[in-house]
Parts: sequence; C-alpha cells; structure tokens
Amino acid sequence: EKEVEKAKTEEKEMEQVEKDKTAKKKAEQEKAEAQRKMEEELIKAEAERKEKAENERKKKEKFNKTQVEIKKKEEQEKLEAERKKKEAIEKAELERRAEVEKAEAERTRKEKLEKVAEEKRKKEEQEKAEDERKRKEELE
Repeated sequence: EKEVEKAKTEEKEMEQVEKDKTAKKKAEQEKAEAQRKMEEELIKAEAERKEKAENERKKKEKFNKTQVEIKKKEEQEKLEAERKKKEAIEKAELERRAEVEKAEAERTRKEKLEKVAEEKRKKEEQEKAEDERKRKEELE
C-alpha cells in the first residue's frame, strides 16, 4: 500500500513537474511575444518620430525659403523705389535747369532788345540834333 501511495505521489509529482514545465514554457512564449510586440511598437514609434522630424524639417525649410523670397522681393521693391526716386530727382533737376536756361535766354533777349532800342533812340536823337543844327545853320 505504501508503494502504491508512493507511486501515486511520484506520479502526481511528475504531473506537477510536467505542468510546471508547460506553464514555464507558456510563460516564456508569452514573454517572448510581449517582447516582440514591444519591439514592434518601439520600431513603429521611432519611424513615426523620424517622419514627424522630417516633416518638421521640410516645413522649416519651406518657411525659410519663403522668408528668403519675401526678403528678396522686399529688397527688389526697395531698390526699384530708390531708382524711381533718383530718376524723379534727376528729372526735376533737368526741368529746373531747363527753366533756368530758358529764363536766362529770355533775360538776354530782353537785354539785347533794350540795348537795340536804346541805340536806336540815341541814333534818332543824334539825327534829330543834327537835323536841328543843320536847320539852324541854314537859317543863319
């Protein structure tokens, strides 16, 4: 009876050892599966992080490019405004010079006319005086 009892106990122990082995194997499989899933999640998260970083880099690059284009356009507009201002100043200066030259020419013309008129008047006075002198001589 003791041997039967012993055999039953040994059999139960063997079954328990087998159950423990199966449970341990199952636990290791579950652990390996959880590890695999965790690694997949990490890989996925890293890929998402890289994609997000790349998108952010592209966004910044596009923003910087836009800023550069805006700056270039503003600089071109500034240069164009300066050029137009310079042209307007040069035009105004040319017009002012033309007015001065025109006024100078008009003044010179008037002076010549006055001089000619003065000379004509003097000549007429001289002729009149000469005629008056000749008339007096004839009367005497």
